[in-house]
Amino acid sequence: MTSKAFTEIKFLPEGDGIIGRKLNFYNGDLRSITLEAKFDSEVPKKITQVPYHADMLPNYEYFAENIRETWLTGYKKDRILEEFVITNHFLPPSWLGDKVIPVLESIEARVLDNERALNGITTLKLSNCSLSDYDITSLAKFLAGNDTVTSFDISKSKIESVDTVNALAAAIKGHPALVHVNIGGGNHDALNKILMACKECDCLEIGNDDFDSESVSIVAKFIGKKSKLTSVILVGSPFDKSNRKSLFQSLVKNKNIQELGLNSVGIKIPSLFNGTKKLTESLSKLTHLDLSCNSLPLPGAKAMVKFFEKVESQLISLNLSNNKMKTAAADLLLPAIKNHTSLEHLDLSQNWLNDSIAESVVNLLANNTDLLTLNLSGNNNLKLQSGGRRVWRTGQRVPIVPRAGAQILKAALFDTTSLKSISNSNHACEVIITAPNRRSLQNETVRKINALDVSEGRKVRLKVVLALNETNTDLFDTNAFQDIPLELMPRVLELVQQDVRPHDAQLVQKQPKKQSRSYGGYREEPTADPDSALNRIYGIVSTWNSPLLFTRGSGVLKATKKKAKGQVYRRKRRKFGDDDDYEDETYIPKPARKRRVWNSETETWDYFSATDVSSGGLGIQLRARDGRPHSEE
Repeated sequence: MTSKAFTEIKFLPEGDGIIGRKLNFYNGDLRSITLEAKFDSEVPKKITQVPYHADMLPNYEYFAENIRETWLTGYKKDRILEEFVITNHFLPPSWLGDKVIPVLESIEARVLDNERALNGITTLKLSNCSLSDYDITSLAKFLAGNDTVTSFDISKSKIESVDTVNALAAAIKGHPALVHVNIGGGNHDALNKILMACKECDCLEIGNDDFDSESVSIVAKFIGKKSKLTSVILVGSPFDKSNRKSLFQSLVKNKNIQELGLNSVGIKIPSLFNGTKKLTESLSKLTHLDLSCNSLPLPGAKAMVKFFEKVESQLISLNLSNNKMKTAAADLLLPAIKNHTSLEHLDLSQNWLNDSIAESVVNLLANNTDLLTLNLSGNNNLKLQSGGRRVWRTGQRVPIVPRAGAQILKAALFDTTSLKSISNSNHACEVIITAPNRRSLQNETVRKINALDVSEGRKVRLKVVLALNETNTDLFDTNAFQDIPLELMPRVLELVQQDVRPHDAQLVQKQPKKQSRSYGGYREEPTADPDSALNRIYGIVSTWNSPLLFTRGSGVLKATKKKAKGQVYRRKRRKFGDDDDYEDETYIPKPARKRRVWNSETETWDYFSATDVSSGGLGIQLRARDGRPHSEE
């Protein structure tokens, strides 16, 4: 995405805790219209939707008119709309069917008339929008006349009208490209019809907080029927004992399920993994398992450990976030997970883990090149460090105490003890911890380095550069470069002069200026010394034992006469072996001549560099061509 043009729509007055809703037009490969509402921490957790009032109708009408002008007559009239997304807004009654759907139909008709364009809208998402039956019927008509939509989402919307259910079921069943459907629910008959229409889809996501036991049972039985479904996600539908039994039987019957999601269903995880032998075999064939927002106590962790020990799991992704998991349960689970090389993504966020989990995480990451993502964010007792703040009464700072995040970073991901320890660290796993960079703890930068799609050698070089510039400058020992072969010296010189900040801007985002409450000023991140790279190069060159790389002429200083106007002087050709052809050791380049002192004993000038003068050492002697002192040109 190269640039964005925003038209902000403020639906509520300031101070109501609603973060700005914006109409986003993306210039680039992704062409989408997005209207989203996000809520900050001041809003109660029960509020998940922007309410509607009649006074807000002009704003919504402006939204629709802006779409029409931009995509039909404006600067995007020749472009293709691929995504249309509205989330977490209580939309005005019939507004979607009267104002928006006709515009989308006009955009689709324009695309069909244009012979160069063969595709159109692929994502149609109206999640948590409290759609009316009229709006859903309009969406069904649009979907019936479309052949490019692959993902259709009207979750958390109730469907009550029989005509609406029939129209939506016919549109889903007859659609040639639809593979992902996310719907809410309604009465039992409507739910049955919509589920039967989704038999040809690949992914079904369904659920609602208002689902009763019978609705859950209908969904559980549908999973066991013959269909093309490979991914099933149940959200917010509580399971009782009978429904769990129906679900387990359906998972045994359906051999095509590869991705299973049970989010906020109140299921007991021990019962899922302590099932029959056939159920265990079915679970072992899953590639993605999402059990978030449930409960995973210590017995549940023990059941999962036994499951991993019994079967050879094919899991690629395991989501155990927001499960009230404690450190004792995680300590049992992580060693068992390490033995399964197929697992690439593990989510343990939003749990009750504390600093005691650090040792288990370090053992999990040690010599592990299979795990690509480990999410530990949202664990309030798992921090990078504590302290460091200034006490306003005394003006003193609280001592900084490293926590589990720092231990994981230093022991597993970025051990800066030596260059060899950096090379032996884990370079494959992106560990997510909710904490910004803290001086010597560059956890966010290390996370971005491990997430790069580059070779392991490239990641090692970036970490070495980061260590030399930010975390441990003592690693730069010139004696370590004495025995490097000649052919490797260009790479060494290139490495030591690099800096992660300017050369890899995608790794370190530029932080905005922050105002200090204590002093009322602005503080900025310290910038690197521009001469540090040259100093490192000079240190290596001066201690290296191979002068062949810098072999050159004698560099004899010679006074030149001022050329008369119109007179041409021919330069005398010098020959090898002439008396004035001194060794190259006597030559010092002009930029290195900082200070000079006449030595009466040797009758030569003694030249001193800036470093030698400050340290009181001797410099390098330079003898003139005739052995007498000469002036510097």
